[in-house]
Amino acid sequence: MVGMQLAANAERDQLTQTRDDRTTELALLQKYITAQNELTAQQRELEATTQIKAQLERERVAWSREIRTFTSQIPRSVDNPSRLAASLQNMTLRRVDPAAATAQAAGGAYDGKAVSTEVTFNAQATSLNDVETFQRTFENSDRFGINLGAVSRGESNTSGNSLYTFNATVGLVDAAATPPAPPAPATPPGGQ
Repeated sequence: MVGMQLAANAERDQLTQTRDDRTTELALLQKYITAQNELTAQQRELEATTQIKAQLERERVAWSREIRTFTSQIPRSVDNPSRLAASLQNMTLRRVDPAAATAQAAGGAYDGKAVSTEVTFNAQATSLNDVETFQRTFENSDRFGINLGAVSRGESNTSGNSLYTFNATVGLVDAAATPPAPPAPATPPGGQ
């Protein structure tokens, strides 16, 4: 019986020593576990920040390039080629969500073109011909679409001519999304 008691005491002492060793080991590892948890939390924060950055990059608009692209398309006046067909006022630009652009195009907006940026403005022209030229220029371009709003004949300018005021939204088609021109038909062998 004494032998069994000694064996049980020895086993208990060994288990106590193992427990004490594991407790010491856990205490030593706790700082590493805490550091790992902190790093995991930082990783989640960085991933969230990276996702926000990626979203901002996707939605980024090179405003100066977009404005230059739009304003360089404004045609010259039919009646006086030394000036533009319209003078713009109150211009605003905004980015268009690709899904919304596709839905708008399917509904006939912007002459059926999916646009990436919208330019909304009020403008004045000295003749109805200039308003029509302005509209046709943007309608006939592969890079733009236009939604012309109200046109009204207003007061005369200093030269006594009537001014036509109109509002519109011009959509810019993303150059990367513009489909390439169809290839020229191949000439059959024999030169026909």
